[in-house]
Amino acid sequence: MIRDTDFLNLSVFSVSEAVFRVFFSGIPSVQCFPWFPQTKPKSKSLCTLSNRDLPPFFIPTRIFIPLHVNYSSMPDKAEIRNRLKSVRDALTLEERREKSYHITIHLKKFLQPYQTVFAYVAKDPEVESLVIINCLLEEGKTVIVPIIQTDTKTLRLSYLKNIADLEPGTFHVPEPLTTEIPADAKEIEIALMPLVGFDRSGNRLGYGAGYYDRFFETYPDIPRIGLAYACQEAPAIPADPFDRKMDWVVTENGCITCNPARPIL
Repeated sequence: MIRDTDFLNLSVFSVSEAVFRVFFSGIPSVQCFPWFPQTKPKSKSLCTLSNRDLPPFFIPTRIFIPLHVNYSSMPDKAEIRNRLKSVRDALTLEERREKSYHITIHLKKFLQPYQTVFAYVAKDPEVESLVIINCLLEEGKTVIVPIIQTDTKTLRLSYLKNIADLEPGTFHVPEPLTTEIPADAKEIEIALMPLVGFDRSGNRLGYGAGYYDRFFETYPDIPRIGLAYACQEAPAIPADPFDRKMDWVVTENGCITCNPARPIL
């Protein structure tokens, strides 16, 4: 069962940049990240949940009103990226925890039919992904994670057997650097992608380096899900020929189908 305490225990710690830390039940991940305090896990299971499990703790105690963003005069992606990052960064840690909790609930149901999942490993302030990764591993599913290659500006793949195998990598993104097990992209059934912004046509705004676009240019048939807070939606994202669209976006409000040709299983 995913508990509210799993997200209550998400917090930020500074190592040059802010990085998410997560306390997992029965998982020795806190031993692997040198900046994690040695805190004992507080629960035993993460993976049995339903919408009925939404705790009363998540009834909002205050209303979050996202910053108003006027896109009409924006000339390029860089401008939109900067403004959407500001909107996302304005979320408090508590708001990010709550929204990530609901995204995980929606995502867990969505991923039930899939056995092999490619998943990004989040860093602050992205939508948290370690909880869903841990759930997939506990269910006996295969998880593949990216390792950033700065020389070619693309991704190489590794199987992940335990979240304890993650350590700070490029841009402080957790990666299985010393326990890397090369993975075959052809085995991926569905992929989870981070993003800065999105629109309902499936256009994705990333950080601008094109790592995911290059990867999915090579493997265009892999279905793609973007994970985002609802406040990261824009009316329209400018698209270049090399940009790769998402098939769905999952926010705290539910799943948005961007590509009708790929129905939810």
